[in-house]
Amino acid sequence: MSYNHRFPILCDECRTIAMSDLFRWNYVQKHIRQAGYLRWTRHGLDEASLNFLIDYTSDYPYMELKYTLTQDDEQVDYRINITTVPSNLGNGDILYFECPFTHKRCRKLYLLNGRYAHRSLVKGAYTTQTYSSHTRCLIQQFGRLKRSEDAYMELYGKHFKKFYKNKPTKRYLKLLKDLYLVHSKEQ
Repeated sequence: MSYNHRFPILCDECRTIAMSDLFRWNYVQKHIRQAGYLRWTRHGLDEASLNFLIDYTSDYPYMELKYTLTQDDEQVDYRINITTVPSNLGNGDILYFECPFTHKRCRKLYLLNGRYAHRSLVKGAYTTQTYSSHTRCLIQQFGRLKRSEDAYMELYGKHFKKFYKNKPTKRYLKLLKDLYLVHSKEQ
């Protein structure tokens, strides 16, 4: 009898809907009902698309999703409530999605089994968690080299200000630290 492989779901590769993206694209505005379209591509080819409607005109705002699952051409149509929490700074509200399955508040919804839900339903891992310890060590070492190279390019770039009122700037000191971080680790 063959073994059924259970590869983990990688959260980095899941399709997501983020509240911050909707704000950046000006889809969430008070007293406005606005429709939109999301599209995911991979290597220049369309992979998936989604139509949505955000209704912020009523006392209970919501987001309505409409999309088609490619496996069996099933049309999916459901609502996700949007809840608000007063900001800790005292100016305005913070908007959250309310997961239709767990009823938890979240700022990002993940696609799992054809439905967008809270991350707690995604029993998966991030890409870096699937790497071996040797690979993680290599990534860490090359990350240090990359940081050092980026620091060098910025430090000796055009219009970089090293001093202000005869004192070194905080940015300059940070770049020096990143630049010499690699050299101190090698010795």
